[in-house]
Amino acid sequence: MKNRIFLFIIVAFTFASCGEDFLDLKPSESIEATDALTTPEKVNAVLIGAYDQLQYSYYTPYLIMEGDVKGDDVFVKSSGNYGRHVETYSYTELPTMYYVEDVWEYAYKVIANTNYVINGLDNVDMSDEDKVQLIAEARALRGHSYLNLIQAYAKPYSVDPSALGVPIVTKEVLPTDPGPKRETVQAVYDQIIGDLTYAAEKLGSTGKYRLNGAAAKGLLARAYLNMEQWGNASTW
Repeated sequence: MKNRIFLFIIVAFTFASCGEDFLDLKPSESIEATDALTTPEKVNAVLIGAYDQLQYSYYTPYLIMEGDVKGDDVFVKSSGNYGRHVETYSYTELPTMYYVEDVWEYAYKVIANTNYVINGLDNVDMSDEDKVQLIAEARALRGHSYLNLIQAYAKPYSVDPSALGVPIVTKEVLPTDPGPKRETVQAVYDQIIGDLTYAAEKLGSTGKYRLNGAAAKGLLARAYLNMEQWGNASTW
């Protein structure tokens, strides 16, 4: 019995001497912004995080389906379909519908990650050539997201380039900062063209599972087609 009491006392003092340090755990699924861009591996992880947002079912897959549903080659039945895509097909979507909000949210999550990379490589120990490649890939992703946003939330460029588009965010926005205002469709397409042109000219081969120079050229051609600038589209 005495041995058990003595053992209990040792354990108690051991935990007491540790204080509460063992409770100070860092989350395993996230990282502090100040630590995110300190090594090439961490920079790559930030870009992988941007790609991960594209997989969300109500971002990229929804945008693909939305384009088909709002076209002339798909018919959506309201019965036997669990109500899916009925509002999209009948043009009765509301701003508060979750999939309408999710496209906006996840596109800007991608943009936030790419902005960290584009603006935060000064103190990362890597060659200038590697930095250019990472920035080019990030700008390709950012241009892709803005192309999705402007097609989903604004009038077509060919209808009214001076109409309101979406906010252009190219740096970190803090919770205490005022919300960015909507820019014109023209300004958003200027941003898209700038990002994708840089990527098309600078980005090399990054593998089949990531955006590369050829993909950036394809996206750039798509942006010019939206603008009905046929000559520029054919160049890429």
